[in-house]
Amino acid sequence: MKNTFNTLKAIALFSILFTTIIACDEDFANIDSDIQGVKNFEGSSRTFPVLAYTKSVTPFTASGAEDMVGVRTDALPYNFFGVYKDPNNSEYGTTTASILTQIIPTEFDKDFGTDPVIKSVKLQIPYYSTLISTNDDGENTYELDSVYGDLTKPFKLSIYRSNYLLRDLDPDTNFEEAQVYYSNQKNLFETQETELLYQKNNFQPSPSEIEILGTEIDPDTGNPEVTERLVPSLYVDLTEIQDLDYWKNLTIDNEGTSILSSANNFSNFFRGIFIKIEPEDGSDEGSLVALNMTSDDARIIIDYDNNEDTTTDQDSDLTTYQFAFSGIRVNTIENINTISNDLNGNPSTGDENLYLKGFDGYMSVIELFGDEEEEFKAKKDSWLINEANLIFNVNENLVAGDEPTRIMLFDLKNNAPIVDYFLDGTTNSTSPDESKIQYAEALSDGRYKFRLTNHINNILQRDSTNVKLGLYVSANVNLTQNSKIQNTEVDEDDETQLTLIPTGSVIQPKATILHGNLSSTVDKRPVFEIFYTEPEND
Repeated sequence: MKNTFNTLKAIALFSILFTTIIACDEDFANIDSDIQGVKNFEGSSRTFPVLAYTKSVTPFTASGAEDMVGVRTDALPYNFFGVYKDPNNSEYGTTTASILTQIIPTEFDKDFGTDPVIKSVKLQIPYYSTLISTNDDGENTYELDSVYGDLTKPFKLSIYRSNYLLRDLDPDTNFEEAQVYYSNQKNLFETQETELLYQKNNFQPSPSEIEILGTEIDPDTGNPEVTERLVPSLYVDLTEIQDLDYWKNLTIDNEGTSILSSANNFSNFFRGIFIKIEPEDGSDEGSLVALNMTSDDARIIIDYDNNEDTTTDQDSDLTTYQFAFSGIRVNTIENINTISNDLNGNPSTGDENLYLKGFDGYMSVIELFGDEEEEFKAKKDSWLINEANLIFNVNENLVAGDEPTRIMLFDLKNNAPIVDYFLDGTTNSTSPDESKIQYAEALSDGRYKFRLTNHINNILQRDSTNVKLGLYVSANVNLTQNSKIQNTEVDEDDETQLTLIPTGSVIQPKATILHGNLSSTVDKRPVFEIFYTEPEND
């Protein structure tokens, strides 16, 4: 169909460039090279078997087990906080996400001037948001991005000083490898909570901008003038519980000491803050919001005055000392109210339903061809593959909406997307839901569709291994890196044993349920169809 001989030759060239990325067993085939005397073509198609079953990303344990295995979360592109009750709650339950993070001074060996006096201490971490409009008064309207759940449902927010030392290097490797932190370490971090810095019951993330008020009064309104407008953020006053003297003791009183001379020294003295999330009493609902902790506006801001100021008590004339969240950050993920049923499926027969859940949830193993693989490979000299598609249908009788827009198909042997992903030039870095749409279509009419033409051509023409495939939800199909699963002993003979999972799945809270190969609704089972041309020879 769309593939021409020139295209296929180009694929052979491109495969060389991608060998180190996709770790293919064989180079691509120039599939027209051995076919001679072609007179005419007759297009046909055929479906082949698919076996698919659910697999827990981490070894299954009942809810609340102390030995729950985690996924690496200290190297994520962004972090979540909040409470998310999955719409498919009977299967997936409620998740809470908290954050342990270092705070790093943005300048060292600070001279605070003569008789410095702290006036305020604020924490600001922007949400991801889109500006919708600005009115004549300069007031901005925003819409929050990456929000899951119900913003009207509050949760409990607490911020603690933490005494847990986040190391750069792992002492168990003689400090030769990076220290790794995991999603299941909330209980450990809680044991190292020290002073409570902030707490609010019934906290709700707001899409409204933050107005910073000055001391001047607007003569028209009689209200303090707005001196600054901030994007929607987690914005709290850190002096509501610990007073100004507490922060003076941490900063100004350490002027000239080694504590404020380097990031390492400060991180050993003040080891971090724990942004701890809990559901409200009697509730398992809330909202989960992504925090932009790499933003220049993500900071703790200490405003202070000193005798060197030329004017006094004007907010705009205060001097600022700041901490950024540029050190190590760990997202903890805690599943609560989850049913104790093991959703892991049957590797021999496949499943009626396929369960896909992000964070440290579930994926599905996909096996193509079944006992018809050898019959397919016998077509090497007689078939030209025009297109190969793999289609999955959402079980709309079991899901309540809010499914992920995109899912990803990974080669489980090499822990990488299949080759068709890399050969898809429709990459869209600003809108991931519109990226790689030739390889994999976004959710439409209750189905996900993959094109794996080149993957199948490799199996047919160059005897590439018919590897098992992994099906995952994804928050961003542009991400191809993986996150490590904790304490996994490698079994070289089991390619379905997961030691890594796509990072795009770790940062996708959403879940879905698909029809499996044993679905009672036969026409909704996975479809694996190959379109081919069978040339007639002289």
